[in-house]
Amino acid sequence: MKPVLRIVKVVLVLGLLFLGMRFLLRGTARDRRIRLLGAQADLLDLRLDVLRFWDVRGSLPDVLEDTMTIRGSSPPTGVFEFHRPRGQQAVDSWHEPLRYEKDADGAGFAIRSAGPDGGWGTPDDLATAGRAGEDKRPVYAEFKAKFDEYTALLDEKSRLHRRNRWTGLDR
Repeated sequence: MKPVLRIVKVVLVLGLLFLGMRFLLRGTARDRRIRLLGAQADLLDLRLDVLRFWDVRGSLPDVLEDTMTIRGSSPPTGVFEFHRPRGQQAVDSWHEPLRYEKDADGAGFAIRSAGPDGGWGTPDDLATAGRAGEDKRPVYAEFKAKFDEYTALLDEKSRLHRRNRWTGLDR
Protein backbone atom coordinates (compact mmCIF):
# COMPACT_ATOMS: atom_id res chain seq x y z
CA MET A 1 0.00 0.00 0.00
CA LYS A 2 2.84 2.40 0.78
CA PRO A 3 4.32 2.35 -2.78
CA VAL A 4 0.88 3.21 -4.15
CA LEU A 5 0.61 6.21 -1.81
CA ARG A 6 4.04 7.40 -2.89
CA ILE A 7 3.05 7.16 -6.54
CA VAL A 8 -0.18 9.07 -5.83
CA LYS A 9 1.78 11.76 -3.97
CA VAL A 10 4.30 12.08 -6.81
CA VAL A 11 1.54 12.32 -9.41
CA LEU A 12 -0.31 14.89 -7.30
CA VAL A 13 2.83 17.02 -6.78
CA LEU A 14 3.74 16.83 -10.47
CA GLY A 15 0.18 17.79 -11.41
CA LEU A 16 0.27 20.80 -9.10
CA LEU A 17 3.66 21.84 -10.47
CA PHE A 18 2.32 21.54 -14.01
CA LEU A 19 -0.71 23.70 -13.18
CA GLY A 20 1.48 26.25 -11.43
CA MET A 21 3.88 26.48 -14.38
CA ARG A 22 0.94 26.78 -16.78
CA PHE A 23 -0.41 29.68 -14.72
CA LEU A 24 2.99 31.39 -14.68
CA LEU A 25 3.53 30.89 -18.41
CA ARG A 26 0.07 32.26 -19.18
CA GLY A 27 0.92 35.45 -17.35
CA THR A 28 4.25 35.64 -19.12
CA ALA A 29 2.61 35.16 -22.53
CA ARG A 30 0.16 37.97 -21.73
CA ASP A 31 3.00 40.25 -20.68
CA ARG A 32 4.87 39.47 -23.91
CA ARG A 33 1.71 40.22 -25.91
CA ILE A 34 1.27 43.54 -24.10
CA ARG A 35 4.86 44.56 -24.81
CA LEU A 36 4.59 43.47 -28.46
CA LEU A 37 1.37 45.44 -28.99
CA GLY A 38 2.96 48.48 -27.38
CA ALA A 39 5.96 48.19 -29.69
CA GLN A 40 3.75 47.81 -32.77
CA ALA A 41 1.70 50.84 -31.75
CA ASP A 42 4.92 52.82 -31.17
CA LEU A 43 6.16 52.02 -34.67
CA LEU A 44 2.86 53.16 -36.17
CA ASP A 45 2.98 56.33 -34.05
CA LEU A 46 6.47 57.02 -35.38
CA ARG A 47 5.25 56.40 -38.93
CA LEU A 48 2.57 59.03 -38.33
CA ASP A 49 5.26 61.40 -37.00
CA VAL A 50 7.30 60.93 -40.20
CA LEU A 51 4.20 61.63 -42.30
CA ARG A 52 3.42 64.75 -40.24
CA PHE A 53 7.02 65.87 -40.72
CA TRP A 54 6.55 65.51 -44.49
CA ASP A 55 3.30 67.52 -44.29
CA VAL A 56 5.05 70.36 -42.45
CA ARG A 57 8.48 70.35 -44.11
CA GLY A 58 7.76 68.88 -47.54
CA SER A 59 10.48 66.24 -47.16
CA LEU A 60 11.14 63.15 -45.10
CA PRO A 61 13.38 63.55 -42.05
CA ASP A 62 17.01 62.55 -42.44
CA VAL A 63 16.96 60.78 -39.09
CA LEU A 64 14.02 59.63 -36.99
CA GLU A 65 14.88 61.99 -34.16
CA ASP A 66 14.18 64.97 -36.45
CA THR A 67 10.46 64.28 -36.05
CA MET A 68 10.73 65.74 -32.54
CA THR A 69 11.16 69.17 -34.10
CA ILE A 70 7.55 69.18 -35.26
CA ARG A 71 6.31 68.25 -31.79
CA GLY A 72 7.95 71.23 -30.20
CA SER A 73 8.73 70.73 -26.55
CA SER A 74 5.94 68.20 -25.97
CA PRO A 75 7.06 64.79 -24.74
CA PRO A 76 6.93 61.70 -26.95
CA THR A 77 3.58 59.95 -27.01
CA GLY A 78 4.92 56.41 -27.22
CA VAL A 79 2.63 53.77 -25.83
CA PHE A 80 4.94 51.44 -23.94
CA GLU A 81 8.37 52.33 -22.62
CA PHE A 82 9.07 54.33 -25.76
CA HIS A 83 11.87 56.77 -25.02
CA ARG A 84 12.83 59.46 -27.46
CA PRO A 85 14.26 62.42 -25.57
CA ARG A 86 15.36 65.33 -27.70
CA GLY A 87 18.79 64.69 -29.20
CA GLN A 88 18.91 60.99 -28.36
CA GLN A 89 18.39 57.96 -30.57
CA ALA A 90 14.90 56.45 -30.71
CA VAL A 91 14.61 53.05 -29.05
CA ASP A 92 11.97 50.33 -29.04
CA SER A 93 10.10 48.67 -26.16
CA TRP A 94 13.15 46.54 -25.44
CA HIS A 95 15.43 49.60 -25.27
CA GLU A 96 17.20 48.73 -28.52
CA PRO A 97 17.85 51.35 -31.22
CA LEU A 98 15.32 51.61 -34.02
CA ARG A 99 16.38 51.71 -37.66
CA TYR A 100 14.98 54.36 -39.99
CA GLU A 101 15.73 53.98 -43.68
CA LYS A 102 14.68 56.14 -46.60
CA ASP A 103 14.20 54.64 -50.06
CA ALA A 104 16.56 55.67 -52.84
CA ASP A 105 13.83 57.84 -54.40
CA GLY A 106 13.47 59.79 -51.13
CA ALA A 107 9.70 59.25 -50.97
CA GLY A 108 9.49 55.93 -49.14
CA PHE A 109 10.72 54.95 -45.70
CA ALA A 110 10.78 52.09 -43.22
CA ILE A 111 11.08 52.01 -39.44
CA ARG A 112 12.36 48.76 -37.96
CA SER A 113 12.74 47.19 -34.54
CA ALA A 114 14.89 44.13 -33.82
CA GLY A 115 12.01 42.79 -31.72
CA PRO A 116 12.08 40.94 -28.41
CA ASP A 117 15.27 38.95 -29.09
CA GLY A 118 17.26 42.09 -29.98
CA GLY A 119 18.77 40.43 -33.05
CA TRP A 120 18.30 41.75 -36.57
CA GLY A 121 17.07 39.49 -39.34
CA THR A 122 15.10 37.14 -37.12
CA PRO A 123 11.39 36.25 -37.41
CA ASP A 124 10.39 38.45 -34.46
CA ASP A 125 11.60 41.70 -36.08
CA LEU A 126 8.96 44.42 -36.40
CA ALA A 127 8.65 46.97 -39.18
CA THR A 128 6.36 49.56 -40.69
CA ALA A 129 6.83 51.30 -44.01
CA GLY A 130 5.25 54.32 -45.64
CA ARG A 131 5.47 56.80 -48.46
CA ALA A 132 5.55 60.57 -48.34
CA GLY A 133 2.07 61.98 -48.77
CA GLU A 134 0.22 58.73 -48.02
CA ASP A 135 -3.19 58.96 -46.40
CA LYS A 136 -2.71 58.93 -42.63
CA ARG A 137 -6.23 57.69 -41.83
CA PRO A 138 -5.56 53.96 -42.41
CA VAL A 139 -2.29 54.22 -40.47
CA TYR A 140 -4.10 55.95 -37.61
CA ALA A 141 -6.87 53.30 -37.68
CA GLU A 142 -4.24 50.54 -37.41
CA PHE A 143 -2.51 52.45 -34.60
CA LYS A 144 -5.81 52.87 -32.75
CA ALA A 145 -6.66 49.17 -33.08
CA LYS A 146 -3.26 48.16 -31.64
CA PHE A 147 -3.53 50.77 -28.90
CA ASP A 148 -7.07 49.67 -27.96
CA GLU A 149 -6.01 46.01 -27.75
CA TYR A 150 -2.97 47.05 -25.74
CA THR A 151 -5.03 49.02 -23.21
CA ALA A 152 -7.64 46.24 -22.96
CA LEU A 153 -4.91 43.72 -22.07
CA LEU A 154 -3.45 46.13 -19.53
CA ASP A 155 -6.90 46.60 -17.98
CA GLU A 156 -7.35 42.81 -17.79
CA LYS A 157 -3.93 42.42 -16.20
CA SER A 158 -4.77 45.13 -13.68
CA ARG A 159 -8.12 43.50 -12.82
CA LEU A 160 -6.43 40.12 -12.33
CA HIS A 161 -3.77 41.69 -10.16
CA ARG A 162 -6.40 43.41 -7.98
CA ARG A 163 -8.41 40.15 -7.70
CA ASN A 164 -5.30 38.17 -6.79
CA ARG A 165 -4.33 40.74 -4.16
CA TRP A 166 -7.84 40.63 -2.69
CA THR A 167 -7.98 36.83 -2.58
CA GLY A 168 -4.37 36.45 -1.48
CA LEU A 169 -3.34 34.55 -4.62
CA ASP A 170 -0.36 36.82 -5.26
CA ARG A 171 1.37 35.81 -2.03
